[in-house]
Amino acid sequence: MRSKPIAQIHDSILFDTCPDELNDLVCLVKKIGSFDIRQENKWIIVPLEIKFEATEVDESWYMKKPFNGGIQTL
Repeated sequence: MRSKPIAQIHDSILFDTCPDELNDLVCLVKKIGSFDIRQENKWIIVPLEIKFEATEVDESWYMKKPFNGGIQTL
């Protein structure tokens, strides 16, 4: 993938994402952060939820909108 994580801010990760990879990136992050992590760490017994927000290319963070990966497109 050409998309890259560029910052971690508290419990958030900021990605520089190629628009054509957005859905794939969201699916990958959901899989790793919600399911794979629980398989590797059996002591995590609660469901883990990840929320996504995105902007159009070169827009301000102020313009972020919820993104559900494949369900809603910007």
